[in-house]
Amino acid sequence: GDAFASGGSTGYDHKKIGITARGAWESVKCHAQEMGLDINANPFTVLGIGDMSGDVFGNGMLLSKQIKLVAAFNGIHIFLDPNPDPKVGFKERSRLFTLPRSSWEDYNPTLISKGGGVYKRSLKAIKLSKQVKEMLQVEADSLTPNEIVRLLLKMEVDLLWNGGIGTYVKASTESHLEVGDRANDAVRVNGNELACRMVGEGGNLGFTQLGRIEYELSGGRINTDFIDNSGGVACSDNEVNIKILLNDVVAQGQLTERKRNNLLAEMTDDVAHIVLHNNYRQVRAITLAVEQSHKYLGLYARFMKRHVQEGKLDLTLESLPSDDALTARSASGRGLARPELAILQAYSKNILKDEIAHSDLPADPFVSSYVQYAFPSVLRKRYFAFMERHRLRQEIVSTQLSNALVTNMGVTFVYQMVDETQASPVDITRAYIVAREIFNVEYCWETIEGLDIPAPWQLEMNQEVIRLIRRSVRWFLRNQPKGFGVKSSITLFSNGVEKLQKLLPQLMPETEKAYIEEKSAEWVAVGVPSDIAKRIASLRIMYSLLNITEAATRKRMDLEQVAAMYFAVEDRLNLGEFRELINSYPIDSHWMILARSAVKADLDRLQRMLAVEVLKSKSKTKDVEACLDNWMESYRALIEHWQWLFAKIKASPTLEYAMLVVSIRALFDVAVSEV
Repeated sequence: GDAFASGGSTGYDHKKIGITARGAWESVKCHAQEMGLDINANPFTVLGIGDMSGDVFGNGMLLSKQIKLVAAFNGIHIFLDPNPDPKVGFKERSRLFTLPRSSWEDYNPTLISKGGGVYKRSLKAIKLSKQVKEMLQVEADSLTPNEIVRLLLKMEVDLLWNGGIGTYVKASTESHLEVGDRANDAVRVNGNELACRMVGEGGNLGFTQLGRIEYELSGGRINTDFIDNSGGVACSDNEVNIKILLNDVVAQGQLTERKRNNLLAEMTDDVAHIVLHNNYRQVRAITLAVEQSHKYLGLYARFMKRHVQEGKLDLTLESLPSDDALTARSASGRGLARPELAILQAYSKNILKDEIAHSDLPADPFVSSYVQYAFPSVLRKRYFAFMERHRLRQEIVSTQLSNALVTNMGVTFVYQMVDETQASPVDITRAYIVAREIFNVEYCWETIEGLDIPAPWQLEMNQEVIRLIRRSVRWFLRNQPKGFGVKSSITLFSNGVEKLQKLLPQLMPETEKAYIEEKSAEWVAVGVPSDIAKRIASLRIMYSLLNITEAATRKRMDLEQVAAMYFAVEDRLNLGEFRELINSYPIDSHWMILARSAVKADLDRLQRMLAVEVLKSKSKTKDVEACLDNWMESYRALIEHWQWLFAKIKASPTLEYAMLVVSIRALFDVAVSEV
């Protein structure tokens, strides 16, 4: 029927809702915030490619009233406004946007700042005013239009907004012939020549991929066009999925055609929210990856190598670095660039989506309900039953899961879990679903996103959530049977976690209380509400609740007693401090990553075993501390040996892996002392 996005008689007109520009503006906002710029409160300079009649350029240049559009060009005109008034410019651009088939020649010349103007690119030469010469930093009295465009591209501005057609930036290692856009050979510049602080790619192919990478490595901030302008495609996908759903409702006689069309219109803002939220999270995920890619460059290298070997990735085709290039990056203290990470993010999602789609996971009754998150809330409430039999349900569920997992947990997360646990990508996804539901991390992420605080602090808080989920996924893969039930696991562990959360303030060790107070105080100081700060700071200890719930359930013991003993054992045997030592162990190879992960898993298992062993001891007292005293007295020699080893490790100027192995063995001797 009319399911073709934006092509039917009813649907979402991309220009009217400005979805492509608004999606790309999410990237601009993230770039600006991460650089400490408030583009809604303070004026910022912009160079534009395009004109106000264009969907992406026009909508984009109306998304902030603080824009100082100092220059713009398209294939016909050059617009120069050396010192624009943001209010005046915004009002005039708004007029041009609503004017049918407007061009830069329609801009009221009396509103352009001194020395500026609109010039045709067909002119042989353009005379430069004093103000324009200062802006372009040239001495010449006149230049050709092409010379001016080249200087504009290399001009110092806060933002380069591309909403036009053509490829204007390549890498210095590329020839114009390789770019394949002969019309712009005369004006094209190299990525390392750009002086703009950030780029918003509302249009397609404004940069070559190598040009983006060169610009980024030279100090700029850019994603890729397929990340920035994905809003239009995402909106179309949503429209098609919604129309398939509603056409089924109409066919069943539960909705008239007229009411369907009204409902489509009513959901415009909801659809836009879904799209823009996805854009925001994708860009923030890339930022997190940039922050960590140098530290984990070896992991990214193995991720790429594996998928190259499997025929799923072509490094040359995607302009990704070779092993030698990565070695050079590492030596210079650099990780992967944003455009490179954008490519890897897309591949990671597609590879995982394919794994999920060809498994039985989307058919799981609980997992299949994830189809609802692809639709506006009004449809979830009214037509959930139709969603469950949507003809693209399996594909939608697979897309939702792969998108959420890779966006939230990172490009290499699934690969890393496969490497550490030998679990399948599908079981890793299953464990991810269980963990995110048990700890309600979606609420945490949305809460963090809503905070008006500097970006570095938001990223740090996000890392706390990621760390909890990563540890939890690893725990489920190592402690639960293959293919464990999603719903049953969520129910079992949610009940335990919910009960234990209320008891944590009384049960947790003093060291953990001190950490929570210190960390939450840091966040409160930058504007985080106290309750939110404490909740996020407490996530570090929440992981322990899985061990406690598992022990109490399997051994049929009282949950509160197991929790009290679990933390008492940690406190008395200094296991928390030992865990921090393990975390601080330097990793310089793939094997050391696996070794550290294994030692941490052993320590978690041993702490659970020790808590159970103490509670099973023949002590007549029900007091946790007294029971622990009696047990420790019974095995004094073994415990003193462990404490002696731990003291030696702390006193040593360097931490060696052999020390960790010997110490874990000593704890194992204590834990199985009755066997």
